Amino acid sequence: MPPPGIPTGGQTPAPDPAPVPTPDAKAPAPVFAGTVLVKIYSDLIATGNENGQINGVDPAKMGRIQEAVKGISGVSGVSVSSTTGILEAGYSGPYNNVEDIEKAVARLGVHCTLISPVIVKFRPYNQDNEAKVTSALQSVSGSIGVIKDSGNFCLYLPLESLTINGILDSCKNAGYPGTIISHDYYELSFTKAGDVAKLEKELRDTKFILKSQVDTTGNKVTVTVVRGRCSKAQVKKLTDSCGFDCK
Repeated sequence: MPPPGIPTGGQTPAPDPAPVPTPDAKAPAPVFAGTVLVKIYSDLIATGNENGQINGVDPAKMGRIQEAVKGISGVSGVSVSSTTGILEAGYSGPYNNVEDIEKAVARLGVHCTLISPVIVKFRPYNQDNEAKVTSALQSVSGSIGVIKDSGNFCLYLPLESLTINGILDSCKNAGYPGTIISHDYYELSFTKAGDVAKLEKELRDTKFILKSQVDTTGNKVTVTVVRGRCSKAQVKKLTDSCGFDCK
């Protein structure tokens, strides 16, 4: 009689196989769902005859723009207004693909920029705690999403909520000061005001100026622009041309 626990026939039971560790499932990318707006500048702004050429650009190019954007995964319902120069697209997909809509327009040789959502790219001087940086950006008024991409923290928010100093202060107060690499903020003081209405219009119509304000109480002009696309010197030329004495 074999001892208890030993099978007959003299065979020893094979040991149970070691459990294979299962890798942690990768968290899904944050998803944006809503309307994306891209401002298309002078190339596609109507000149008064919406049925004719638009600033010398073949109207068929507007169709090519729409087709290019429709080809992006997650995009639906694309339209372009020839009077406002704004492309509108429904989009549902990863946040880091929202910018592909702007890039698709730019690849056709058309100056443009995202205006909803605006993507502000922030680079902290110290990245030892990504969660704290993300939390600081999520606490910014109007924030609808934050992702990290290529060493930058990308904050998504509506244009009306875009406040460069507010974003910088939020991160600095959390112990993570840094710099914004996607946008610039200019403040020009003036000692003499000129034609306020004319300057406001010039600032609204200038490419890559996203927000502007002429403050006649505080004697200053403030402007938020796309980095590298509109300089402070260009803004000062506009103030000079409208009769402002700025410094």
